[in-house]
Amino acid sequence: MKRRHFIQVAGGAVSFAAFGGSRFSGTGKPCNVLIVHTDEHNFRTLGCYRRALAQKEALMWGTPVVETPYIDSIADRGLVADAFYCASPICGPSRASFISGLYPMDTGVIENDVRIHQDIETFATALERAGYVTGYVGKWHLDGLQDEIIKNMAEKSGKPAKNMYAAPEFYNGWVPSERGMGFADNRFMFDCWHGKKIASSPDGGHPTMFPPSNIGDEKTFMTDWLADRTAEFIEQHKSEPFCCMVSFPDPHGQDLVREPYLGMYKGAPFKVPYTGDVDPATAPAWGKPKEDKYDDAAYFGMVKCIDDNVGKLLGKLDKLGLTDRTIVIFTSDHGDMRGEHGRQNKGVPYEASARIPFVIAAPGLIPPGIRTDVALNTVDFKPTLLGLLGVPAEKPSEGRDASAVLRGEPVSKDWNNLIFSRSPGVRAGSAWLMATDGRYKLVASPVEPLWLMDLRTDPAELVNRAKDPELSLVRSRMAKALLNYAEQFNDPNLPMGRLRGSLESAME
Repeated sequence: MKRRHFIQVAGGAVSFAAFGGSRFSGTGKPCNVLIVHTDEHNFRTLGCYRRALAQKEALMWGTPVVETPYIDSIADRGLVADAFYCASPICGPSRASFISGLYPMDTGVIENDVRIHQDIETFATALERAGYVTGYVGKWHLDGLQDEIIKNMAEKSGKPAKNMYAAPEFYNGWVPSERGMGFADNRFMFDCWHGKKIASSPDGGHPTMFPPSNIGDEKTFMTDWLADRTAEFIEQHKSEPFCCMVSFPDPHGQDLVREPYLGMYKGAPFKVPYTGDVDPATAPAWGKPKEDKYDDAAYFGMVKCIDDNVGKLLGKLDKLGLTDRTIVIFTSDHGDMRGEHGRQNKGVPYEASARIPFVIAAPGLIPPGIRTDVALNTVDFKPTLLGLLGVPAEKPSEGRDASAVLRGEPVSKDWNNLIFSRSPGVRAGSAWLMATDGRYKLVASPVEPLWLMDLRTDPAELVNRAKDPELSLVRSRMAKALLNYAEQFNDPNLPMGRLRGSLESAME
């Protein structure tokens, strides 16, 4: 086992020189941190995930695939997490849990378009206190600015702001520096925007956002532009320990991307997922099919554009000689159903929605070529990252420090291999609570009996085995854990309908 180097911080901002640095990489120099974060990303689009899936699951949309060599290279140099889930499969709640190590009820963000509690300690807060230069580039979705802008528009006009994209005011959702939540350089942090074109301001002010119909080119397409700003941050801080998080709004809809990516997959023989034609009568209330328009060719193109820009950032690290002392993480906020179970987007506990990609390369800390099926959650990220770096937190996390898991060490006897997730907001008709250990998944709803799925024998999640006597002990164990989670963290879904009762009955 590698020796851990802890930093002792006696309050206030302390420079690295004061205590000799953070957790060391193989070069003996402090580790930098680069986090690449996408939005609404189906894990099956990445080669490093497809290679571990059965063909039927890997080729969910038929033979077209996106080749993702740069993201795969991160996985090859480190670890792939095969059972990484979000605390709630929607943008704001998942992002809040990721940066804070807290469940949605304690971040103030159980649905989109609300401001995160400003007294929360994020991983960036802890790293900045430990001497890191911190920066954030891209979509934030934790400040509630868009909602404020819409309300102001409605008050001024005296009419509801039905089309939020129609008014130029909506494009001004730049998060103020004082609300950067530990990300000291948040000049390019915007609250929520899925337009495709952005241009730098000649006078150095906030960039110009364009309506969604504008696509942009290799300099102004959103993904490219954000990657360029991230590369500039790395260049600027190459001589000091840094933590930079770039959040690409893609491949979230709209399904649009610039050329040549738009044309790369046009005409490809896409198929409807084999789980796409489900009978609504047999589907659970929280997973009924929903018709929606989507464009798989454009979605694949967005993923390819993201991978190329990951390659740009990896190339920047390599050129500056930083590769061997930079932790690189690729992940997302939630998945995208992309036609699985006859649905689009997110918000449900199915794998395509709640399970997200997570790959990490950490030279000198994580051996290359590791895959783990240990169940992990977005609330685990903050304590795990700080654990890898040996940086202390001043406020406790509700997630677990999984740094030993990522280093490939044996799982400790007291490790509780269960994660929990919840439906967005508080809506009785579509509410659910979920627990999974990466193999079994239990979903409780206020309006129907429990669902229990065995992901090993039923990766399509079509068979409910909640009444199977062979799984009675599994059902009881998971129901008890899910109830304990909901009680401990005051989940507002618990009192609704028959949810509590179904969990209690399953424990008998």
